[in-house]
Amino acid sequence: MEDKPQPGDASSALRPEPTPHEAAERLAGIPSHWLGLPDISGSLKAPQVCHVAPQAITAQQANVGVTVEIPGSPQLRPEDVLVFCWGGHESSSTLHHVTGDHTVVRRLCLAYPLIETPEYGPLQLYYRIYRAGQLIGTSPTLNVCVLPPDA
Repeated sequence: MEDKPQPGDASSALRPEPTPHEAAERLAGIPSHWLGLPDISGSLKAPQVCHVAPQAITAQQANVGVTVEIPGSPQLRPEDVLVFCWGGHESSSTLHHVTGDHTVVRRLCLAYPLIETPEYGPLQLYYRIYRAGQLIGTSPTLNVCVLPPDA
């Protein structure tokens, strides 16, 4: 029987952290490529915020609403499910059309008065793509910072 490295062991420090896609596969227990589904992570682009500075989104801007655009990918298909993550919040939608590199597949307006628990400080924005119930891609992360109301 093989000993598992403990946190702090030199051998555990050498292993890279799993990507969000790899972590989700481990949780689901079935890698998408075993089901014949592609890993499209490499074709996905990070979400973009419009008309605000990502590192300094003011509380006023967050209250009015921050527009986020999800770029398209030629590897997205109708019926793929897009799960957008803003900090600890998630929003999902089903794609209904074919997309390309120069399209926007989803535009969201995130208005803090409509969010049950607004988050301030550094946040990560990214999205996951599911096909046939399996994770097939995770976008690069856009790091933003929402300044608290008293800043």
